[in-house]
Amino acid sequence: MVRVVEAAGRASDLQGVPVSPVVSVLLVLACVVAVWATTLPGRTVPPRRLAAALGTVGGLTYPVYLVHTQFGYAVIDVLAHETTHTVALFAAGALSLGLAFAIHYGVERPTSARLRRAVQAGLLRAGDAVRSLFSRLSDAQATRLT
Repeated sequence: MVRVVEAAGRASDLQGVPVSPVVSVLLVLACVVAVWATTLPGRTVPPRRLAAALGTVGGLTYPVYLVHTQFGYAVIDVLAHETTHTVALFAAGALSLGLAFAIHYGVERPTSARLRRAVQAGLLRAGDAVRSLFSRLSDAQATRLT
């Protein structure tokens, strides 16, 4: 936890706004407890609504990663001088989440099955090509030995 406190201090320096070490430690501990609680031996399957919510949150992680630095920081830059830092942060978070939802439900989900089939077909063709190459190399080597 010492590293989390140190990282909060560095984040404060980098961002120019205070980052609470206590809140940072509590967030890390909450994540650890969540992972621990879901991986207990004998743990039953979570209720459907919870499983669906966790699936959605998991599906949003990559789109949030993609958009938060570009759009979130742009919102913060625009709003930080017009309103409080808290409002700017929440607006940036809301925009990032909204865009992540749009990317996840508008792009990822509709195209994932088609993309998965295309990737699997390409991998099968590549595997066939590699097997064919090794077969020809093996045949050529056997011919040279005889």
